[in-house]
Amino acid sequence: MSSAFFWHENTNRASFDDVRDWYQHTLGTALCITSAGALVLIFRESPSKRFIPFLFIGVATFAAAKFGTASGIVGTVGAAIVFAEFLFEPVLSMQVSDSVQRNNLVWMIIAGIAISELLGVQPKSPPPQQRVASKQVRINEPQTKRRITSAVGD
Repeated sequence: MSSAFFWHENTNRASFDDVRDWYQHTLGTALCITSAGALVLIFRESPSKRFIPFLFIGVATFAAAKFGTASGIVGTVGAAIVFAEFLFEPVLSMQVSDSVQRNNLVWMIIAGIAISELLGVQPKSPPPQQRVASKQVRINEPQTKRRITSAVGD
């Protein structure tokens, strides 16, 4: 029976991967909310503004496919808040008075979450086998036993 001691040269690898994943999700969410704000500015006076949430589903799909499921879901909910606050009457209120606009907003949320779950990518963290040692030291090998014995002074 051989025992082995595994040592990894870069012990902070997992934390770097977590920060990268958080950065990607934040970037995708910011893309969604910024796109929603741009659509509000462009179509504020348009008679077809009630259909803008369906146009936004394409942005949410792109965000989920490129940046991950979480950014698609949070971006869709954030965009719904932006549309309710700034696009639909009464402005600066979460209340949407027109039933067609309200229904389109609800369908945008449902479709955005469903598409994000179906098409969203998972973060690309290395598998656990790669997080283990890049340099392995076997304790039961004769060279290692000699080094350990000489280091202890036995």
